[in-house]
Amino acid sequence: MQIEDPLGWGARMRHMVVVFDAKEKEVSSSTGHRSAGTSLFHSTRVAGAPATLDRLKAAIKTESWPELSAIVEADATIMHAVMQTSSPAACYPTQATMEFIQYFVAARDKHGLRACWTLDAGPNPHLIMHPDDAVQVRNLVLACPHGRFLYEAQDCTGPLVGDAVARGPKAIAQPLNSA
Repeated sequence: MQIEDPLGWGARMRHMVVVFDAKEKEVSSSTGHRSAGTSLFHSTRVAGAPATLDRLKAAIKTESWPELSAIVEADATIMHAVMQTSSPAACYPTQATMEFIQYFVAARDKHGLRACWTLDAGPNPHLIMHPDDAVQVRNLVLACPHGRFLYEAQDCTGPLVGDAVARGPKAIAQPLNSA
């Protein structure tokens, strides 16, 4: 789905992924998606999707970071509530994931950074940020005690930078710490 982006915001944003755990998931993403309908929260999330999308479009058109962050972070939380209450249940975030999100939000708010977090069907937070704040966000991530790798894309219009040898995103810092 294309969202009108008259200011080219998506092409300017930066995308980082903090990898905590690269092991294979106990419940695959495909299984998680197929079982989402068994959650009591699924129909509520689906019913609210059009309004959420309208709010997201408005936030993008006006470049409203507070609204964008609120929408993206709430939707990630709701999506994971659906997964955790599905059958079979899928609980992707780890303790390290949740600790990082708390750390990130506190640091972001303290420094007034234009950045937000989201999660796909896995334990590794995705960070979306204004390009002017990317260096500060990267420094916050590099100081994180639990991350193993940091992957980064130059914009939010396509996949992360690929590495032919690794057949996946290119690590710009590996490892993030010595733990």
